[in-house]
Amino acid sequence: MTTLRDRLEEYLAMRRALGFQLNDLERQVGLFCTWLEARGQTQTFTINDAVTWARLNPDAHPSWWATRLSLVRRFAAYLNANGVDVPVIPNGLLPARKPRAVPFIYSQDDIDALLAACDTEFTDERVRATVYTVIGLLAATGLRISEALNLRVDDIHQNDDVLVIKAAKSHERLVPVHPTTTAALTRHLALPARTATHPDPHGPVFVTSKGTGYRYVSFLALFKRVREAAGLTPHGRARPRLHDLRHYADRRIMYPVEVFMLVEAVPVAISGT
Repeated sequence: MTTLRDRLEEYLAMRRALGFQLNDLERQVGLFCTWLEARGQTQTFTINDAVTWARLNPDAHPSWWATRLSLVRRFAAYLNANGVDVPVIPNGLLPARKPRAVPFIYSQDDIDALLAACDTEFTDERVRATVYTVIGLLAATGLRISEALNLRVDDIHQNDDVLVIKAAKSHERLVPVHPTTTAALTRHLALPARTATHPDPHGPVFVTSKGTGYRYVSFLALFKRVREAAGLTPHGRARPRLHDLRHYADRRIMYPVEVFMLVEAVPVAISGT
């Protein structure tokens, strides 16, 4: 008998075939399914179930409750349209204006601390190299974390020093990079610990132990370990997030050589050469 989790996988596959990423929906609705399963509910849920789950953390901002409910609402609408006994969740429940996130502006010392923490926090060479290189890439180019994790081998145009960035809904753009960034990515592709996973030669640049690409939630957990090891703390309402590494690149745009040399140093430090 088809379960809600099976339906979620079907929904994600269908939407991703249309070009949507849906990482947040996959993570949050997956947690909702886990919560339902613990209550013995595997095939249906009520509006009250969805609202109760969305508000599980009483200390969260109301906008977070609204966000969680909105993700379940999209899934519920899909289920209802496909004849599953799940009600459509009306708009207007748990209304809240989402506060604008305050960006965390990384200093050079912050970046250095993050990179140094990779060496001390991870014993696995592939994991260490991956986190090291992704942080350097974000800081040097201003890419979004989703764009970095979705970067594929064929997206690196080594002769032209250009990255092809494929965004949601099949849009793409070209991002010129410094030759040292291209060289850093090329060396990462040749890292023995990476090639040992037998990755798809045309697949993701950053791979797990199975040779497949990282999901955001998995990489975020690694970044949190590095952030804690580096001792980075919030500046008021500004928390050190992965996304905010983009602002470091924007702020350093007048000094491209220093920024890109940071990325060039990443694989050298990893390989020990």
